[in-house]
Amino acid sequence: SGDEMGAQQLTDAPTATEQVAPAETLFDQIFDETVLVGSLSGDSSFTTVGEAIVSGNDLGQRTLSLTENFRTNRALEKNVLLRAENGDFVNLGGLSLPSGSQEFQIPGQVDLNVFNEVQIYDQQLDVVIGSASLSAL
Repeated sequence: SGDEMGAQQLTDAPTATEQVAPAETLFDQIFDETVLVGSLSGDSSFTTVGEAIVSGNDLGQRTLSLTENFRTNRALEKNVLLRAENGDFVNLGGLSLPSGSQEFQIPGQVDLNVFNEVQIYDQQLDVVIGSASLSAL
């Protein structure tokens, strides 16, 4: 059940106010640095495709972006997780749509050397429906 998974969770999803990124200027966007990338693929019998990209800016803020070619075949109660090999995870928040580009702020204390797998988790079915291992470009 979802409760068992929650016992391993390191941090709660950011509150609504924490998810709102400050407005970026063109200067900030020019100096964004892509640090990690991974290709999403479906797990079990699910279709999940697209790219997951972690980028940062000169203010030290990091964002996980699902690219515009992201798509999954189920739309209900999906969360985006960063998972470590030991099973710990950070919930970055829920998908707003089953396809298309979406962004999630990564809390500053998250070590991406440890939490290096992106997972799309279906709460209703209690199953990972897609994942990507993140690596440097």
